[in-house]
Amino acid sequence: MKNTYNFMIKTTTILTLILCHVPPVLAKEDQEITSPTQAEDQFHLAMHYKKNDDNKQDLEKAFRWMEKAADQGHAEAQHQLGLMYDRGKGVAKNEKKSFYWMQKAADQGIAAAQFDMSLIYQEGIIFPKNPEKAFEWCQKAADQGYPNAEAVLGDMYYDGEGTPKNSEKAFYWYQKAADQDYPDAKVSLGYMYNKGEGTPKNSEKAFYWYQKAADQGNEDAETRFGYMYQLGYGTPKDLEKAKYWYQKAADQDYASGKYALGQLIYDTGKTNPKNLAEAIKWIKQAAYQGNEAAECFLGALYERGEGVPKNLEQAAYWFKKSAEQNFAGADFCLGMMTAHDDIPSYPHTMDESLRWYQKAQLHVHISMTEVTPPSPSMIPFLQEIYQSLDDLPPLKFTE
Repeated sequence: MKNTYNFMIKTTTILTLILCHVPPVLAKEDQEITSPTQAEDQFHLAMHYKKNDDNKQDLEKAFRWMEKAADQGHAEAQHQLGLMYDRGKGVAKNEKKSFYWMQKAADQGIAAAQFDMSLIYQEGIIFPKNPEKAFEWCQKAADQGYPNAEAVLGDMYYDGEGTPKNSEKAFYWYQKAADQDYPDAKVSLGYMYNKGEGTPKNSEKAFYWYQKAADQGNEDAETRFGYMYQLGYGTPKDLEKAKYWYQKAADQDYASGKYALGQLIYDTGKTNPKNLAEAIKWIKQAAYQGNEAAECFLGALYERGEGVPKNLEQAAYWFKKSAEQNFAGADFCLGMMTAHDDIPSYPHTMDESLRWYQKAQLHVHISMTEVTPPSPSMIPFLQEIYQSLDDLPPLKFTE
């Protein structure tokens, strides 16, 4: 009977703890937990309090227990402590202390901490940017199968950041991250298949990977997926589906999606004043968000007086904003605009015009698709203005 009674007491205690969602370690909270063997308990207690992100007192308790666990060498606690210092959660924000604990966790092999170390060096947080160290830490995290790191490592190989440029290795790491369902890597795979970089060109596979990422709600993928439908790459041409996916990206406040939606409406219905107004609405929104293609398009509309009052100052303003982002064609347009004597807010000297013309020559072979898909209606316009200068080679756009 005594054993049965004790069993019932223990069972009741365990059930009570489970039903109340209280970790058993909370029963010891008022006791002093200092034994190294109890670092795991301290960590779990800290994580329990950390869940209540809106409660200042709970966050302070989370920090107190996290620090105890971290001081005993608990690697995950060290990483979490670094995050708390970084975000000012439960403690005053302190970048140096954040870095200290991040590095200790990273040195113990915590992949997320290694990735965070990479971002610190990549973005120049605390220290000057150091692409080589960023690459080194990113490689460590990627080697452990951390998908964020695999995708960023692919970017580093693709851009030649901290390591020699290598499209094949970029493709390899994008594939690994995509296999772990990481949406940004799927977009990158689609891009590389579409361009034939690091792998043979394959529009069908590009379409496949864009769709996989778009189905996850990735706004960049939604825009690119719509573009595949618009031009019939890897799938039969379908403007309705293109518009559907552009709209989804635009509804997420994605500037490239807004521009793509605007230019599609413009291309397919600009003769209808209602459609033209709708197109300009989206193009303006994208331009106000800094989309360089939309800025150039808006400049062209003001220069022509199409759908908006003709205004050369506004045209020059938007061409300049686009040209400052190195958008192909905008610099040449600005060269033309600065030659006008009737734009008082812009210098109209030969030197100013030539400066933009020379910049245009440097960009003449740059494809608009490297940043944002081109509007079919913009290509003839840009070709026309380029042909007005005899010494420029023909303007070419790639897919």
